[in-house]
Amino acid sequence: MVTNGEPSVGAPNQWGDNELVELPRAGLTIRVASSYWVYGRGPNDPRVAVAPDVAVNMTAADFFAGRDPVLARALR
Repeated sequence: MVTNGEPSVGAPNQWGDNELVELPRAGLTIRVASSYWVYGRGPNDPRVAVAPDVAVNMTAADFFAGRDPVLARALR
């Protein structure tokens, strides 16, 4: 679980691969997602984000000192 900040990525399943669709009455051409990509636990995976395997907190002291605790943890 992420204890602060934002999740590492968005939902594992998502719409993508846009196609152009013309709206002749409006005189517009729009892009509409045409494919549903399943990378999660199946097509009905309800997660809206994927939390990292290891949560690492960053404090204000880390930030102002120029330290990167996430990178330090990854290099361990």
